[in-house]
This record gives sequence, C-alpha cells and structure tokens, in this order.
Amino acid sequence: MKYAVCISVYGKSPFLKEQINSIINQSIPPSEIIVVEDKSKVSVKDYIKKILNNSGVEYKILVNTKNLGPAKSFKKAI
Repeated sequence: MKYAVCISVYGKSPFLKEQINSIINQSIPPSEIIVVEDKSKVSVKDYIKKILNNSGVEYKILVNTKNLGPAKSFKKAI
C-alpha cells in the first residue's frame, strides 16, 4: 500500500525533527511526505531537506509566497 503524509509548517518548531522522524518510523512508512512551509521569517526548507534526504522516503517541499495559515497550507498539500 502506498500513501502520502501531508504536513504544514511555520518556522522552526523545536519538535519538527521529532515529528518528521515519527512519521518516517511508522510501522508502515509513507511512500511520500509532502511539506508545505507557510511563509515565515525563518525558512526551514534546508533543515527539512537535511532530515529527509537520508530517510529513504520521497518528499516534496512547497513554499508559500505569502502566509496562508495552517488550514489553507494543509489544503495546498492535499
């Protein structure tokens, strides 16, 4: 079974790495992780890439050009 996990992020949360690792280490790992970075003052795109590059899971990172909020960012991921 293949499935994707979508997450929306805003800035660098102290728990972001734990959240991503938790998703990766599920008993059935996702086929793909789709991350939408909502426009914030601090970009975490490179930080997320560093975590996901060695995970073996495919990923996409979308970066909003303006702040959409968590609901619209999540909808964009879907």
